[in-house]
Amino acid sequence: MKKGIVIIAIILAVIIGLVTAGNFALNSFMAFMMGEPNIMQEVVSPDGKYVAYVFEANAGATTRFTYRLSVLKKGKKIKAGDRGNAFITYYEFDVDWVDNKTLRVNNTSPIDIYQQKVKVNGVDINYNYMRE
Repeated sequence: MKKGIVIIAIILAVIIGLVTAGNFALNSFMAFMMGEPNIMQEVVSPDGKYVAYVFEANAGATTRFTYRLSVLKKGKKIKAGDRGNAFITYYEFDVDWVDNKTLRVNNTSPIDIYQQKVKVNGVDINYNYMRE
């Protein structure tokens, strides 16, 4: 009975180790491919608790540029390989704060959106699609 528990514990430890190593390898690869993000806009919330980063990313010569949004607590910075935790699209956009907990994304097109969240880190995100 004890042998079986030990074997199961070893198998679980190996699986957890493999998953952790795989996640690290994937994140390292993404950071290498995307390089340093080109920050286009950095907007601090009215109360100074959050920062919205709009940045451009490029994963290589055969892909299009993408434009991304990360909403982070003050003091946190985006880094190489950051995917954007709120919004990803192929079209440029800008952001502004409506109030301390509401961010507005002013996007030029409602098409070609890869990721679009309505709440990140306790901040509500509203999307405003403009006509060109």
